[in-house]
Amino acid sequence: MTFALIKLSYNKIGENSVKGGICGAGFFFDNKTFVTAHHIFNTKKNVPNIGYKNCQYWLASRQGEIMEIRGAKIEDYSHIDTTVIRFPSSVTDRIVSIDTNLPKVGDKIYNQGFIPNMPQINAGWNADRLVIKSVNLTGSISDAKGTVRETNKATINSNDVNVADKILIITSYPGSVGMSGGPMLNCNDNVVGLMSIGLPADVPKKDFLGAIWIDEIIKTI
Repeated sequence: MTFALIKLSYNKIGENSVKGGICGAGFFFDNKTFVTAHHIFNTKKNVPNIGYKNCQYWLASRQGEIMEIRGAKIEDYSHIDTTVIRFPSSVTDRIVSIDTNLPKVGDKIYNQGFIPNMPQINAGWNADRLVIKSVNLTGSISDAKGTVRETNKATINSNDVNVADKILIITSYPGSVGMSGGPMLNCNDNVVGLMSIGLPADVPKKDFLGAIWIDEIIKTI
């Protein structure tokens, strides 16, 4: 249900050295509409790592599905920290169920995400691009669970996240970099939010986690 967003950068076809790894997470609303956090992937951020000339992006599921983000329409919604990737045709049947009811304080919730590392990737080259054959995400999973600590309408202006007067769902538990873009789910396994905020900003371990309420996203996109 939750996919890792993987970016690999390189200079030329056939070289042995590539750089990158997992950027964050995301999920599918339907079989061709993927959502993730704007601060980890958007039209302006779709560029190679510094010192490299080319890059490619893929989505990889824990069940072994792999799809390159190629030929898809990318839509930026920075004010809700959301990017939508619309594929021209069906790419998966691993679609989330959604609950637009705002969770209450104390409700059980959990998150699915990934550590931002380089997972075990089996890849090779064809005539014009890099092709990923398989990805093992076992050592990259970063999940957490607990309860809703609070829900508040908030405006956040930081270096990478700019949310304007939207409802955030705050967790009772800490997390880590790499959860961004992934789903917040309730006890019925329905998505209630998209992971967005993690504080402190400049450390890998986060004491404070917040998700954009999924109804805010649906009303916009």
